[in-house]
Amino acid sequence: MFKRIHPYVKIILTFVSVILIGTLCLALPYASQSGESIGFVDALFTATSATCVTGLSVVTIATDFTIFGKVVMIILMEIGGLSFITITVFFFTIVGAKIGISNRFLLREQLNQNSVEGLIGLVKRIVIMSFTIQLIFSFVNWYPLTLYIRYHMDNGTLDTLGIHSASLSNVKLYAYSYFMSLFHSAASFNNAGFDIFGSESMQMFKTGSTIIPFWAVFTLNATTMLMIVLGGIG
Repeated sequence: MFKRIHPYVKIILTFVSVILIGTLCLALPYASQSGESIGFVDALFTATSATCVTGLSVVTIATDFTIFGKVVMIILMEIGGLSFITITVFFFTIVGAKIGISNRFLLREQLNQNSVEGLIGLVKRIVIMSFTIQLIFSFVNWYPLTLYIRYHMDNGTLDTLGIHSASLSNVKLYAYSYFMSLFHSAASFNNAGFDIFGSESMQMFKTGSTIIPFWAVFTLNATTMLMIVLGGIG
C-alpha cells in the first residue's frame, strides 16, 4: 500500500514521522535537566523547529535539555538539513542494501532531480561532504569553545551553559567543549539557528569581547559564517 502513495506524500509522511519521534524523545523526562517532561506541545514545537531548521524555540536548549536532549536536537537538525530519505539511502548503501526503483524515484523527487541516473553517487557525495565539513569545523572551534567554558568555570557561571557543576576536570572540559563545538557545527551548517551558549547566545562572541581572545572570537565567527554559506549552497 505504501508503494502506491505519491512520492510527495511519502516525503511529507517521513518528515511528520521524524517530527513525532523527535517530539516523543524530547518530551521524555530523561531529556530535561529538571527531570520532568517539558510537555508534549513544547516538545512538538521544538522538534518541528529543529527538523524544519527554523531556529525558533520555546525552551532554552542549553539549560533545559540534557546531553540526551541535545543529541536528539543534533539528529533532528541533520535530518532537517539533509533529509531523512537522503540519510537513510546513504546508510543503506553502506550496508550493501539494494535501493529499489521506487525508492530511487522518491529520492529523485526529494533532491529535485530530473533523472534517477547517478542519484546514489550524488547522495554519497552530499552526505560525506556535509559530515566532513562539519567534522573539520568542529575540531577548528574546539579550542575556542574550551576557552569559553573555562571562562565560565573560572567565574562560577557554568550553570548558564546547563552544566551543574562547580568545576570540570580537564577530560570533562574538553569533552563538553567538543560536544558544544559539534552542536554548533550541525546548527550552523544546516542553518538551524540553535545554539547551546546560554541566554546571551552568540552575543558573547562579538568583536571586543573580553571573554576569550580576539583570535578565538574571529575564528568562531569566521567558521560559523563559512559553514552557513557552505550549508546554504549545498
